[in-house]
Amino acid sequence: MVTKKLLSFIFLSFLAGGTCMAQVKGDIRAGVNFSNVVAKDRDGKVADTESVPGLYVGLGVNVPVWRDFSVHPVFVYARRGFKQHGDASHIGWGKDFEARSSYLELPVDIVYSPKIGLGNLILGAGPYVGYGTGGKWKTEGPVLIGDIMIEGQGSLKFQSDLSYRGDQDYAYAKPWDYGWHVRVGYALFGKYSVQLEMQRSIANLDAKWGNSPPDGDIKNKSMGISVGYTF
Repeated sequence: MVTKKLLSFIFLSFLAGGTCMAQVKGDIRAGVNFSNVVAKDRDGKVADTESVPGLYVGLGVNVPVWRDFSVHPVFVYARRGFKQHGDASHIGWGKDFEARSSYLELPVDIVYSPKIGLGNLILGAGPYVGYGTGGKWKTEGPVLIGDIMIEGQGSLKFQSDLSYRGDQDYAYAKPWDYGWHVRVGYALFGKYSVQLEMQRSIANLDAKWGNSPPDGDIKNKSMGISVGYTF
C-alpha cells in the first residue's frame, strides 16, 4: 500500500512538473531605450544632463506561478549613457561631456497579464541587477580623475577605485548597478508584444579614490520601448 501511494505520488509529481514546464515560455525582445544619469557633487549640486538613445536586446523566460501572475527574468544587453551640457568640473567632467556605455542586466519582474480584448494586458515590476562592461567618452575640455586631467576622448571604464587607470581611460562609475524595473504593455495572440519599460537605479555608482569615499552620487535611469516575440 505504501509502495503504491509512493509510486502514485511520484507519478503525479512528474505529471505536475511536466505540465508546469510545458507552460514555461521563452521570449526575445528588442527596442530602443533613452538613458540618463542623476549626478550630484558633495554639496548636492546637480549636473545638467540629457538622455541619449541606445539599443536594447533581451532573452527571457516567462514562468507562470498563479492564475494571471508569472515571474519573468530577462537577460539584457543595453547601450546606455548621457550627455552633459556646459561645464561640470564639480562632478569631474569636462565641458559637454558625453558617455556611451554598455551594460549586461537582469531584471526579474512579477508580471500580471489578464485577458483584455484580443490579447493580454502586461503589468510588471521587480528588481534588476546590472554590470557595466565598458564604453566610450568624449568632451570639449579636460576631465578630472582625482588630481589628473585628461581631455579629448577615450575608453570608458567601470571601476570601484578611480586611483588607477590607463592612458585616456575615464573610470567614472562602479560596475555593479541595481534598482527597480517597471513595464506596461500589451500582447496579441500570446506571441507578439509591445512594452514601455522604465528603470531607475538605487545604487550610488560614484567610485572611491583609494581610501577616500565617493565625493558625490551617480544613479542611472532609463525609459524605453520594445517589441517582443514569445515562443
